[in-house]
Amino acid sequence: MTHQGGDEIVGLYRVRGDVNMELFQRKDAEADYAMAIQYLEGPDGYKADPVELPLSRLGRARAVRSLGSAATPTQALQASNDYEIYFLISQEDNYDDTTITKSSSGDTTFFSEAIIDGIQRNPYAAWEWGMVEQVAHRLVANAFEEIGDKPRSVICSLDRGLDLASGLDSSVWR
Repeated sequence: MTHQGGDEIVGLYRVRGDVNMELFQRKDAEADYAMAIQYLEGPDGYKADPVELPLSRLGRARAVRSLGSAATPTQALQASNDYEIYFLISQEDNYDDTTITKSSSGDTTFFSEAIIDGIQRNPYAAWEWGMVEQVAHRLVANAFEEIGDKPRSVICSLDRGLDLASGLDSSVWR
C-alpha cells in the first residue's frame, strides 16, 4: 500500500500499462489503464497531469483492440467509448458542444467539432476506432440470425466481408 495521492499513482499505472503493451501483455495493460482511469475519476484525479486521462483512455482502447478475437463485446464497446472520450478530451480548443449529435431523422450520426478536431489531429487513433467499431458487424449479423431476420444478417455479413477485403485484420473477426 502506498501513501501517495491518487494523482501521483495515476502516472505509475499508465506507464506500467505502456510497458505491458510493449511486452505484448495486453490484458495486464488494459487492467493498468483501467486503474489509472479509476484514480483519475476519483477525488484527487483533478490534480493529475492533464495528459494522463487522454493517454490512459487511448491506452486502454488500444489494449482492447489488440486483443482481437479475445475481446468481449463489452470490452469492444468500452474501447469504442474510450476512443470517443479520447477525441473529446484531447482537443486543443474549447468547444461548447463536445457530444455526438444525431440528425432529426436519426439516420445519420454527425460528430461534434471537438471529435472532428481530435480525429484530424490523430488519424491513426481514428482508424483504430473504426476497427473496433467493425466488431459490431459480426455481433449484429449473429443477432439478426438469432431473431430470424436473414436479410439483415446477410447485409451485416457482406459489410464484414467488405471490411476484410479493405485490409482490416482478420483476427478481429474470429
